[in-house]
Amino acid sequence: MAHHTKEDWPGRWLVAAPGLLRTRGITLDTRVAAQDRIIAGLRAMYADLLAEPVPAHLLKLIREVEMREASRHDA
Repeated sequence: MAHHTKEDWPGRWLVAAPGLLRTRGITLDTRVAAQDRIIAGLRAMYADLLAEPVPAHLLKLIREVEMREASRHDA
């Protein structure tokens, strides 16, 4: 199936989806919906990352940094 595109549209506005009108409103809605899905995915990935245990070799480094920061604030 061939997808029709308009030659006078800038490249960033071309959408190859059957039956989708190429108006700025629909294209903007599509982009916003895609951004919302990406943000939701990133939030889920971040939550998963926070649930992972911290490796022992990094715990030592974290404690050293925290102690260094605490001594800077006490001085």
